[in-house]
Amino acid sequence: MVVECPSCHTTYNFDDSVAQPGQKLRCTVCEHVFALPSGTDGAGDDADQPSADDAGAEVSSSQGQEGDAGGSYDFNLDSSPSGEKKGKSKTLLIALIAVVVLLGGGAGVAYYFAPQLLGGIVGSSSDNTTADGMPDPAKMQEMVKQISLESIRQYYVDNEKAGKIFVIEGRALNASAAPKELIEVEASLFDANNAVLDSSRQFCGNTLSLFQLQVLGQEEIATALTDEAGIGSNNVNLQPGQDVPFMFVFFSPSENVSEFVVKVAAVRDVEDL
Repeated sequence: MVVECPSCHTTYNFDDSVAQPGQKLRCTVCEHVFALPSGTDGAGDDADQPSADDAGAEVSSSQGQEGDAGGSYDFNLDSSPSGEKKGKSKTLLIALIAVVVLLGGGAGVAYYFAPQLLGGIVGSSSDNTTADGMPDPAKMQEMVKQISLESIRQYYVDNEKAGKIFVIEGRALNASAAPKELIEVEASLFDANNAVLDSSRQFCGNTLSLFQLQVLGQEEIATALTDEAGIGSNNVNLQPGQDVPFMFVFFSPSENVSEFVVKVAAVRDVEDL
């Protein structure tokens, strides 16, 4: 016989051999429990409905329930509801597939036309870069070896506002076979016991004249030496064999300065940007 849930109107084909008027059934769609109507006759409709047994109906509890004189069976109707539920599931699946396709297509377009937009989302193991776009430490170690430091000298200058300052200057040469840029150098001051007294890290390409070193204040000097592109962008797209100047200024230097060390701290390939 055909049984219909009075709550959600899902229909099931129930086995006549176990059907007893008044027995309790549970709808698997809305979980509503209802009694099998007496005199239900589904003859003629059975051919198009799956039976409760075929569809996996389960007996979840047995006889002796209170209020059922002859005992009853509590059936969990587990047949597949027709059309509507299946249609909704299928529609949802199609919608999810469409969303995935659209997202994938959008990411592909962005990667093709503007890959930099995905820099923080999609990583690449082949670019050897960290999350901030810098080359990884192993690659950086090899790259800094391709920059040669030349014409390094140091001297003191009497500044009108800050007193005696210690200046280090020199040039960084691109000794590699490819363009480089945004070269950074680091200088450290040591005493006679090889203890670090002071250190500074600067971008190449920024220098000041002797007159500027004499008359500018500490803040003005510090600001003038911080442009990463350098004066006239001379720290950008440095071709093989080209060099760029650099300068460090230490204010109130210790009287115990015995030596100093300058090294290349970082460099970028032009295509990394």
